[in-house]
Amino acid sequence: MGRILLVTAIALAFACGTRAPISMWYYSSWHGKMGGRGEGAFERDRQACLEQVGIAQNPDAIEPNGSEEDRYVMCMNEAGWCTNAYNCAKSGAS
Repeated sequence: MGRILLVTAIALAFACGTRAPISMWYYSSWHGKMGGRGEGAFERDRQACLEQVGIAQNPDAIEPNGSEEDRYVMCMNEAGWCTNAYNCAKSGAS
C-alpha cells in the first residue's frame, strides 16, 4: 500500500511540475539494465549509492537536478540500474 502511495505521489509531482529527488525513487521507478534484477539487489545497490554520494542519512533533502542527484544516478547506472523516467540518459548524469 505504501509503495502505491509513493508511486502516486511521484506521478502527481511530475504532473504538477515538481518531483521528489531521484534518491527517493524506489524499485518500481527503476529497471535493471540487463533485466530480471530483484528488489533485494536494488535495495542493496541503492543503499550503497546513497552512502557513496554521502546522502544516506537524508536522501530526501537533496536538490532535484543538482550535482548530488546526478552523482547518485551515475552510481546507480554503474550498478546496473536505469530509471523508468530517464532510462540511462538523465540529463547531467553521464
